[in-house]
Amino acid sequence: YISPYGDISCRWTRQSDKIRLYVQIPANSEAVVYLPAKTAEEITESGIPLKDVGECRILERHSENYILVSIGSGNYIFEM
Repeated sequence: YISPYGDISCRWTRQSDKIRLYVQIPANSEAVVYLPAKTAEEITESGIPLKDVGECRILERHSENYILVSIGSGNYIFEM
């Protein structure tokens, strides 16, 4: 999607039992991402545990199967 601030994109791949989600957020923007996981401990961003990534803020557990995460501008690779 081309927003007034730049490109917003999202795509995913599945490898064995892992899902990899690629997200691009333009400068001066924020997004909330629903990640399919039961706990935040199951999620990494570019190979780093989600809780240790400063640009990612865990908001809440949306349901038994989703974690909501607030992210700022940039490119992200989440793996669950």
